[in-house]
Amino acid sequence: MLLLAKELRVLLIHELAGLRPRDVSLLPLLTSLKRLSVISPKDDAWLGLSPLRQLAPLAGLRHLDWVPSERALPGKLRGDDVQTLLNLGHLHVLTLPAALGKSDHLAALSERLAATCQLRLMAPAYCEHAGAGKTSKIQRLLSAASDLFDRATGAIVSRGEALNEP
Repeated sequence: MLLLAKELRVLLIHELAGLRPRDVSLLPLLTSLKRLSVISPKDDAWLGLSPLRQLAPLAGLRHLDWVPSERALPGKLRGDDVQTLLNLGHLHVLTLPAALGKSDHLAALSERLAATCQLRLMAPAYCEHAGAGKTSKIQRLLSAASDLFDRATGAIVSRGEALNEP
């Protein structure tokens, strides 16, 4: 079984109830893993971003979708979360929850990631329908993406203006 785990290239864990911290701690044993996708169930409240520190040894990992439930998130990226994500800078694709899209730390992270890393925001399928009187999570995803785009284009424009100054 361990030999099979060492040859595993893609692992998708989508809305799996009962995933525990011990299960996540075993992920670094999957040394040949190229793509990991973890999307928490709606009612999960423990996953958060902290287990990402354990994934740094996976040097071959190129695509990471890490979308914990909003209940498990602090609402904003903290400085240590940003550093953890920067340690995964060898990734080609990094997908994070849409709920983090308005965070200033996320904007800073997107500026500091390698140019070869694509940062994406995702809202799981269970987020598609808004509760009564609430903004839908899809609307928040679009708003967060728009905010990041505005920041990126603003940075590009300001850099261009700086280059054109005498």
